[in-house]
Amino acid sequence: MSRDPHLTLESLRTLDAIDRRGSFAAAAEELAKVPSALSYSVQKMEDELDLLLFDRSGHRAQLTPVGKLILERGREILLATQEMIDDARQLSNGWETDLVIAVEGLFKTELLFPLIDELASKASTQVRLQDSVLSGTWELLEHDRVDLVIGSQIDAAGSDMQTRTLYRDTMVYCAAPSHAIHQEEAPLESETLRRYRAIAIADSAITRPKREVRLFDNQPRLTVTTMPQKILAMRQGLGIGSLPMSWIAQDLKDGTLNTITDGQPQEVELVLAWKNNRMGQAKQWFMKRITELCKKL
Repeated sequence: MSRDPHLTLESLRTLDAIDRRGSFAAAAEELAKVPSALSYSVQKMEDELDLLLFDRSGHRAQLTPVGKLILERGREILLATQEMIDDARQLSNGWETDLVIAVEGLFKTELLFPLIDELASKASTQVRLQDSVLSGTWELLEHDRVDLVIGSQIDAAGSDMQTRTLYRDTMVYCAAPSHAIHQEEAPLESETLRRYRAIAIADSAITRPKREVRLFDNQPRLTVTTMPQKILAMRQGLGIGSLPMSWIAQDLKDGTLNTITDGQPQEVELVLAWKNNRMGQAKQWFMKRITELCKKL
């Protein structure tokens, strides 16, 4: 009974070395083999596969198109194998292979960018930063689709989520300087506000009830998906809305946005949230560094 043809990692490394070094002799030196043993290995590989991998008609053996195909695919296998081994070693040392962080719209995601290179110097953990809004943020953590959350509120009382205050921001009602609401005598009265289009960011929840913040029934609205989109729409005079001071301080200074009133602003607390399950090294490191980072804000 004939055996099914197979390729070993050693066979793929042999093909890779021959191609990189340009000859059987140079590849044999790299692999600590004598050239005759390397030639025998290649011949055995060809016999088992019933494929011609090298054209030996010229002065120097050259890979055939079939050989090039196997080498190209084989290098992908070698790379994936090494990555698997590296990930396994990393995991055995307590460092996760992946870390997913949900970032609620009030937090500037780019503040986390300096931490990515810092983590890369310690481990090969792959980080994914995921935008989320309102209830959708907590839904992700509730269903274990993310490891950490940076958000503005938690509405899952009695859950196993843990939170830590990062910093507080100030929400202010504003609009473009040319917007008609600035001419109103009582601009923040509900009857006044409901006449003007609100710019709102859509709640990203899928299974939880979607939340709306500071919106009125029957109020016209433009719904966007990110904070930068909301700010841009308001700069262009498309509507009114409440924005975090950390995002628009320069706009207020430059006059591209004006506060609607000098009344009492609303303070919002930004928190870091997590579950105590799967507390790997990367997760703990990020929790520590995010907390330190936010102390400087």
